[in-house]
Amino acid sequence: MRLALRFAVLVVALSAPARAVPQVEYVNPIAGFAIEIPEDWEMATGTGGNTEIAIDAPSGAAVVTQPALWFFRARHPAEEEARRLARDLQQINGGVAPTVAPTGRPGEWEVSCRSSGVRGELVERWRCRDEAGQSYVVAALARPGVAEAFAAEIERAFDSCRLIPTPIVRFFQEPTENAYRLVLPVGWTWEGEILRTGAIPGYFVWKVQSPDGLTGCFSSPPAALNIMVPYTPADELAGGIVLQGLREQLPDAELDSVRRLPRVSDYFCELIKLAGLGANPRVDKVRADYVGTRDGTRVRVRVDIGTFMLDASPLLDGRGDWFLMTGGSWAPENRFDERFPLARGVMASLWTSPKWRARQAEAVQSVLGRRRGAIDEAAAGWDALIRDMDRVPDPDGGDPQEVPNRDGGVWKDPDGVMHRVPNDPDTENALRNRGWRQIQ
Repeated sequence: MRLALRFAVLVVALSAPARAVPQVEYVNPIAGFAIEIPEDWEMATGTGGNTEIAIDAPSGAAVVTQPALWFFRARHPAEEEARRLARDLQQINGGVAPTVAPTGRPGEWEVSCRSSGVRGELVERWRCRDEAGQSYVVAALARPGVAEAFAAEIERAFDSCRLIPTPIVRFFQEPTENAYRLVLPVGWTWEGEILRTGAIPGYFVWKVQSPDGLTGCFSSPPAALNIMVPYTPADELAGGIVLQGLREQLPDAELDSVRRLPRVSDYFCELIKLAGLGANPRVDKVRADYVGTRDGTRVRVRVDIGTFMLDASPLLDGRGDWFLMTGGSWAPENRFDERFPLARGVMASLWTSPKWRARQAEAVQSVLGRRRGAIDEAAAGWDALIRDMDRVPDPDGGDPQEVPNRDGGVWKDPDGVMHRVPNDPDTENALRNRGWRQIQ
């Protein structure tokens, strides 16, 4: 499941890439397009079925801190799609008409506007394009300052986006709770579960692989480590616990390389602080490559490793509860550039059902409510004990009542008030005749 760090309102913008980040061509055969983006950006399927591209795409891009790119197929030719899109944006944006114009490239139109809403003011650019008899849209949304800072990255993404062939695919629906959907090449198989623990209310653990098992992708169970375990950066874990776990599947696996993704770490640290989840967070993310042998074939496994601690306690030598998250893809070493994008595209196709999200949120709130209620009840019970009183639950559904902590039974009078009554047959018979009822 996606990492639960999604926020509606933030007040700081990540500046233009101060760190040098290489541009790479991200090829996604499942969605059927390729695009040049910074290597620390990812792809995921948005709630509307679009492909979202951003640093935090799997957790829902926060467009106030970075650009968010969108890609989706269009039903109409580029010019018609642009005019329909402009009409819809005008309705959403209080009647302000966007600019609609051809870009000068054959079969390409752009819709641009500034919008305002709960996310603040946004610069929106929507490129509508006809290509090889098909139409699609690639868009960029960002706060004004961020749009200016990332102008070169946005323009490069627009210019480089192109359609590519797709395999024959099928939709796969998670079978136990209809929690998510994946798009799989025909013949590929799935196995998985929804993991729930005291620390993590719901997490998608799964593995998808080709018929020969030599290409695939996975999302591993997260590790929740308590304050007794010192926080360990992701790059150190790559050659330690992660390698040990990988060797359960590939006994001869060896770590080949580790690339830190510092902008991702900086970005999520800012989000945690701004959301008030921790004053001193720690986040590390790396991309590690491993090589090993699977069924007699050398394979390369590319794993994204993330560790995060919401708040490192200065009183406990920087310790706190923290998490380790891993997931990645594998393909034959001699065909890695060809097969790896297919597996990575499957990962990016994961689409979580909005109904499941709503049920999950309700379950979390219910659990938190019961937990708060238990704490309140324990505090009230302790207070009553100190005063030599006993809190007795009401069998009729009312609030608990206090009665003296003495010998005898608990009785309820016709007015609903509880009393402690000595264990005496004559007294008990008299109370019954008056309509009292013994409950303990």
